[in-house]
Amino acid sequence: SGGTIEINCVNNENELIILVKDSGGGMTDLVKNNLFKIGKNISLNGTEGELGSGIGLILCHEFVLKHQGKIWVESELGQGSSFYFSLPI
Repeated sequence: SGGTIEINCVNNENELIILVKDSGGGMTDLVKNNLFKIGKNISLNGTEGELGSGIGLILCHEFVLKHQGKIWVESELGQGSSFYFSLPI
């Protein structure tokens, strides 16, 4: 509640880069390093206590890879998260 979500797109010559940035709680390195791994199912409660399944980002990862793209996250605990993915043009 009261947070922000930013969505941005950059055309970088041979690829399109999409950014989805939030002002949420951020995440630790342990969580970041396991977000896109099947079987690791690291899910944190949201800012309102909501619980995720951990499957959404794994599906995004698989979809992006199937289209020869890349996906990554930048985040610090307490500072929100920035999710990026790129797709070839």
